[in-house]
Amino acid sequence: MRKFRSPDQWRQILKDQQQSGLTISEFCRQHKISVSCFFSQRKKHGSVNDTKSAFVSATVTKHTATEVQRDVKQPIVLELSAVRLTLPAETPPEYLVMLLNGLLA
Repeated sequence: MRKFRSPDQWRQILKDQQQSGLTISEFCRQHKISVSCFFSQRKKHGSVNDTKSAFVSATVTKHTATEVQRDVKQPIVLELSAVRLTLPAETPPEYLVMLLNGLLA
């Protein structure tokens, strides 16, 4: 007879097997689960230690000032002797190379 288990129950079974120290075959025999069903559910729900397939839900509970400041692009400031040059943050790197080569030549 087929027994229905929820996704949460399967995740717990997968976790229990890993913590049991038993082989999958032995664990399945003791818990009356077919090995093929076990592997099918493991593929479906992911291995407990498999971070690539495990989905983690996260919510932002509080925005901090540092998070907001990261979005603000700071200007590029070049200082050479008594000269200070301020450029927009969006200045292309190629232009910076040409500028520095010209200043240092």
